[in-house]
Amino acid sequence: MKLKHISLFILTIGVSTILYSCGANKASVALAEKAYNNEKYFLAADLYKKAIPDVRKKEAKAELTFKIGECYRLISNNKQAATWYEKAIKAGYDSTEVYNKFANALKAQDRFDDAIDVYKELLAKNPNDSATMKAIENCKMVIEWKKKDVFFDVYNEASLNTKDMEYAPSFYGKGIIFTSNRGTVKGKNYYERTGKNYENIYATASSGKNKWSKPESLNKDINTAFNEGVASFDNANRVLYFTQCNGPKGKENSCKIFSTQNEGNTWTEPTEVQIPNPDSAILGHPSITADGNRIYFATDMKGGFGGKDIWYSDKQGSSWSSPVNAGPKINSAGDEEFPFIHPSGTLYFSSTGRGGMGGFDIFFCDFEDGDWTEALNLKSPTNSAGDDFGFVLDENKEVGYLSSNRFGGKGEDDIYSAYAIPLVFTITGKTINNATSKVLAQAKVTIIGSDGSTQTVTSDATGSYKFTIKKDVNYQLNASKYRFFGDVGEATTYGLKESKDYTINFKLNPIPLKEIVLKGILYDLAKADLREESISTLDSLIKTLKDNPTFVIEIASHTDSRADSAYNYDLSQRRAQSVVNYLVSKDIERERLVPKGYGESRLLNDCKDGVECTEEQHQQNRRTSFSVISEDYVPKEQPKLPEAGKPKPNTPAKSGTGNNLAPKTTGTTGTTGTTGTTPATPNAPANSTPAGTVKPAVNPNGLPASATPSGTTAPKPGTTTTIINKPATTNPNGLPASATPSGTTAPKPGTTTTIINKPATTNPNGLPASATPSGTTAPKPGTTTTIINKPATTNPNGLPASATPSGTTAPKPGGIVKPANTNGLPPSATPTGTSGTATGTAGKTTTTVITKPAGTTTTTTPATTNPAPSTTPTTTPKGKKP
Repeated sequence: MKLKHISLFILTIGVSTILYSCGANKASVALAEKAYNNEKYFLAADLYKKAIPDVRKKEAKAELTFKIGECYRLISNNKQAATWYEKAIKAGYDSTEVYNKFANALKAQDRFDDAIDVYKELLAKNPNDSATMKAIENCKMVIEWKKKDVFFDVYNEASLNTKDMEYAPSFYGKGIIFTSNRGTVKGKNYYERTGKNYENIYATASSGKNKWSKPESLNKDINTAFNEGVASFDNANRVLYFTQCNGPKGKENSCKIFSTQNEGNTWTEPTEVQIPNPDSAILGHPSITADGNRIYFATDMKGGFGGKDIWYSDKQGSSWSSPVNAGPKINSAGDEEFPFIHPSGTLYFSSTGRGGMGGFDIFFCDFEDGDWTEALNLKSPTNSAGDDFGFVLDENKEVGYLSSNRFGGKGEDDIYSAYAIPLVFTITGKTINNATSKVLAQAKVTIIGSDGSTQTVTSDATGSYKFTIKKDVNYQLNASKYRFFGDVGEATTYGLKESKDYTINFKLNPIPLKEIVLKGILYDLAKADLREESISTLDSLIKTLKDNPTFVIEIASHTDSRADSAYNYDLSQRRAQSVVNYLVSKDIERERLVPKGYGESRLLNDCKDGVECTEEQHQQNRRTSFSVISEDYVPKEQPKLPEAGKPKPNTPAKSGTGNNLAPKTTGTTGTTGTTGTTPATPNAPANSTPAGTVKPAVNPNGLPASATPSGTTAPKPGTTTTIINKPATTNPNGLPASATPSGTTAPKPGTTTTIINKPATTNPNGLPASATPSGTTAPKPGTTTTIINKPATTNPNGLPASATPSGTTAPKPGGIVKPANTNGLPPSATPTGTSGTATGTAGKTTTTVITKPAGTTTTTTPATTNPAPSTTPTTTPKGKKP
């Protein structure tokens, strides 16, 4: 009484016409055709067999043989169907249809390898047939599915089943009800479609696993002399909804849904559920929601997606709404039948149109965010090569039942119990040395879950590790080992419906002994500020640092040999500091970062002073790099947990890929995996400011403090310039105003500081030493410039006026300090053991600048700010190569 056995009356005359013309016994063929058209397939098969000897034409005999196969297919006797389809092919019935149906009959018997051979025969006739190629791939998929049980373990309920049909189980109290045509046919009152008894509803109670009471037929008010079945109760077990076919007198060719109410030991008289049905379509397989307000059913009414679709209707008082199609997430071009709506809202159903293991496969959908999720196949062993249908599941989704005509059953359709297989999720993989592609033993792998869980394991001698993880949790993984860059991965079990084994391999790159050059770190000329193009490279470094939270690194900046070595040292230090400042702004702990400027002290080639080199050779020396100097930093904060809840769409498990800043091979200076050595900008003058700090103040004209405004005159030799210092945000080094360089002393108010000026490679404007700003005059050798200092925010070293370097003493009012820079350092940097020039916090100081002849190696850098009113002293260049 399954809907696949019930259809509207269809006249078929084609075969009989052919057979008549071929000289077959007209009477026997006509009887066979009449039985076939009336869906009396068991009888029709017997009549066709009797007619075959009278058919003379080979093609007619082959077609008649095919029709016998069709009869057996339509009563689900796949073994006989396969036999007759094969005979038809051998008899010369050469059509795509017979090959497909032959293969399907073989699959229904769990003979997938044989089915593949049949499909290959068909493909040889039509090599470009995509449907046949897809069918072959589907068979291969099923063979793989059968290797692993998922979702449910399935057992034949042998004590319930007979050699006949038992199917469509449904919960009823402590037992089940089901549909069956069991029993020996008596007399002429049998279902001519199958040659068996009509189908009725039976009830049985469970007394333990695979133990059932003797099934009893429901009373005659429900079970008539014809077909009733595929029934389900409401949540209270009070109202029974069931399918009735053929009408009360067995003369109708349609199915309808009826209901009856349990009143103790009796049932009310069944009445038709009045679902609007303007097309007089067949309706059956009812399933009611837990609240009783919506009924799902199968029908072939117009407006569907295929043969039979699943529809639903809502209760409106004592009536029901017009049916609504459940939509394309559920229905297909094939048949969808046997819906079961679980109390949780999950819809289970059977389909022939979504691919799978056999004829009808069981699928399920959840209703989320206002729509059904994509239908999922319950796979093996719930589904089989045969028809699997009529699935129901208890409220806890632990125990259920289904029906199937799968190979190896006791009868035609049998009832099976289904016990949920606990979901198991694992992550396994290997830790690998990315430089050698060999396994890496004893690496630490840590996993953190969005639920707060944390596990850590160590990879074994084969580099293998394994985690067992939980359902509906998002995970982040990290692999690490001493002297290797770590690697990360991620996985989620959120929303997974079946067990899953993830494989995540980690590729760890060895930490090189030499520096790792950061490609793309660029600065403007005369600047230490990072350019926008540098950000992407530094963001990669940030990822490296976050993936390796225990690393402490040195950020090193290098220049080429052009310009003065002291100038280059100062520039490289500030450039390294600018990188640190950016990383700190992106939440990297400052304690993990050590800026180091090397100037021109670590050239990668022979382009030192006095050696002519190409620009490309100089570019090789201009670089920013990092190196790991410690691996035992203890982070201040615990690692952030992955976000809980539904992950972003299309977020698969992500394996480690190896750190993109770590070199793929070791022993090569300046290589960084996919990155490499990058030309840096030419050496910039010493008045640049690290990124993340406040830039030096400008003079009243808005020019840099080292520049002399147009229309002003630089101090002449022997003159005295009084500078009234006003507060500035930073000192000339770009450091906070409260900082004083080591080895220098801030002058107290009222003191006079004498600076002995010697030639430098560059003047304060960052121009060649031979250049003097427009409108200014360089002081001549032997002249003295006196600067009367007033309170300022910064001293000449770029430190705050109130700051005094460690180990030094601020000059007293009236005193004279003569810091002669003779060691090649910038004038703002004072060697250890000397005193620098600085302004006090109050009163006045006077600085006398004695200018000596060119030829010495000391560079003098004036204060960053030009206090108003003032002019700025300049230095005399040494004349070194630009």
